[in-house]
Amino acid sequence: MASKLLYGWLAMMTIVSLASCYEEQDGCLDLLAANYNAAADKECEGCCTYPSLRVSLVNQWNDRNFILNDTFTNLQGQSFIILQQKFFLAGIGMADEKSSPIPFELLTSYTWLDGKEAEVANNFKLISGTLAEVVINTFRKEGGVTSFEYGVGPDVKFNGLDTLALANTSDFTPAAGMLTKDNKYLAYKAKIVAGPSLKDTLDVAFEGEWRFSNVLNPQATLVPGKDIKFIIRIQYHNLFDQVPFANADPTAIGEAIRNNVEAAFKQ
Repeated sequence: MASKLLYGWLAMMTIVSLASCYEEQDGCLDLLAANYNAAADKECEGCCTYPSLRVSLVNQWNDRNFILNDTFTNLQGQSFIILQQKFFLAGIGMADEKSSPIPFELLTSYTWLDGKEAEVANNFKLISGTLAEVVINTFRKEGGVTSFEYGVGPDVKFNGLDTLALANTSDFTPAAGMLTKDNKYLAYKAKIVAGPSLKDTLDVAFEGEWRFSNVLNPQATLVPGKDIKFIIRIQYHNLFDQVPFANADPTAIGEAIRNNVEAAFKQ
């Protein structure tokens, strides 16, 4: 009898000892978060991370890849080489089953030269070269997606930013190379080899804002905690169609490319 009592007492003390050693685990308890932790005992403060909207860029020249520093010839027989290029992929977003915009989570503070301040959910990315994939922002949402929104050229609301107040990593800094003399932003800029015998190296640039909407049929689905990716196929044979490269006139070349943005980017 005494031995049974002893064993019982030891078992109870073991349980008490284990319980006293247990430390509650903090973690993300948001089911929509990418780091949701069902084993957590209590919610952590600000530790939840959310899935991202990613955009894959497919750079096409008819049935082959469009590559910087290669020589291409458009349908008019005009040859050219794109040495460098940058453009703003912008207006990125999604709409839910009610056609309402799905909000992004990460906000950035901006200050304008007129003193205005605002927090904005960035829905753009400055693309350099022929970048293949970018992360736009994060979202906290599940359910259906009825359309994917995207475009070229930054929103005009960013004109007149106080660039001294920007983070060094911002796509709007003067160092990013897209700021104009009147505190606006270019949509596209490139260094292009053109002209007779490809002897002229030209700086080509233009402003503008284009917006497109892809209705998804069937709808895409936002799975809790999972990223979603959309594909944009850039048709460079359309972007550079009927562009007068042989004239080596950067203004005329820029205007012709500008006229082709919709044909190149609309899916």
